[in-house]
Amino acid sequence: DVLLGTADLDVEAWARWPTSGQAPFQASLTPFFWLRTPENQRWRHLCVPEEYDQVNNTLVRHVVTGPEDAKVFLHNGSISVSFNSLPPLGEERCSLGQDVSQMYLASEVSMDGKVDSIGRHLQCGAMDAAEKNWIPFEHQGKMHFVYSPLPHKIVRAEEDGSCSDVFSTGFEPLAALKRNNSHLEIRGSGQAVFVSDIVATPSLPRPHFLAALHIFDSKLKTYSHFLYRFSFEAPFNILQVSSQLPLVEAKATESPGKPFAFVSGLVVVNRTAVISYGSGDRDARALVMTLDRLDELFTCAGAMTDHPGNVSSVNASAVGSTSSAER
Repeated sequence: DVLLGTADLDVEAWARWPTSGQAPFQASLTPFFWLRTPENQRWRHLCVPEEYDQVNNTLVRHVVTGPEDAKVFLHNGSISVSFNSLPPLGEERCSLGQDVSQMYLASEVSMDGKVDSIGRHLQCGAMDAAEKNWIPFEHQGKMHFVYSPLPHKIVRAEEDGSCSDVFSTGFEPLAALKRNNSHLEIRGSGQAVFVSDIVATPSLPRPHFLAALHIFDSKLKTYSHFLYRFSFEAPFNILQVSSQLPLVEAKATESPGKPFAFVSGLVVVNRTAVISYGSGDRDARALVMTLDRLDELFTCAGAMTDHPGNVSSVNASAVGSTSSAER
């Protein structure tokens, strides 16, 4: 289930969070029970992918009962929620080959559940391949998503779910990493936030967007997480990638794999950055730091920049070893 809630914000207490270690808010969370399909049905009855195991002569069904990986963000002053989900079952059930995760958007979401929210399919991307890990951001009153970090593909979306490709740019350090390590998959995480603080961000003293990405190692089934910065103006090209984030990992309670962590959100308030993440798919945690400390992550070993003559040498050994089932 997606959980939503609100809390009063004390910006001074928020700024003390990196040193106090105390979360400056208490929120009461409620399941997003008022999320509806365009047919005004509860978001429960979804497509059921099936796979036949010839060895065991068994039909395996993957049953999911709700949305996943929600991203909460503001658009023109109202709350929007993007999420990925298997498609809701329609009158004609699910089309063959289209029982895969897709991206959806609920706009002008009420936080008290008194008004139903309609989840609308974001109509970019493939219908027969899994779509997820899009990064939402707003620019000049228009809703955008980072469809993929490499290439850095940007789509513009409307509240009715219609969307279109608008820009696509490269970033040579990440491209070189991918060329030399074909088993690495570079994907988006969380939301993108606008930052304009030349004092606290001396390594990039100009307005920019701050976002997160993760690198999935398809051989080892491991994750590594990074922040990155991209241009505030079109075509929104990547400017810098940080060194790896120091996240606390944990083992999942229902699988014997290695400890892992997975970034889910990002916010910056009063020169204090908070990166929310799940540890072992069981603990909700936050990496909290001042904005100037965050800036240091873009200047230390392992960071990447597209500035000529100042491109870090990055290889697979620079990517950490957090692990999980694939997302």
